Amino acid sequence: MRRYLSDLTDRQWELVRVLLPEPPTGRAGRRASHDKREIVDAILHHTRACGAWRTLPKEFPPWQTVYGYFREWHNDGTLQLLHDTLRECALASESQGPEPAAGPSVSHAG
Repeated sequence: MRRYLSDLTDRQWELVRVLLPEPPTGRAGRRASHDKREIVDAILHHTRACGAWRTLPKEFPPWQTVYGYFREWHNDGTLQLLHDTLRECALASESQGPEPAAGPSVSHAG
């Protein structure tokens, strides 16, 4: 399984998957053939890599498909909602700091 630094963690995916709209039925009534997580990971990879859509690695769905989702989700506000949710998650994680030690804390005040 391919992994990129930009891929969502399982925890992040659980937070954002419920925010994604159902994809529209494709031509001739076909259902979407690509997993939403793959689409989100591809969009995040593109955003981080700052490359052209056509340079999206082949491990992702076709760039035209990913760009179509990107355009639709940008226009309907879904990407902003995902961004805000992931940012809040990151800020909450940072504010919690490291796990507390098992023993009492020691003050080094001088």
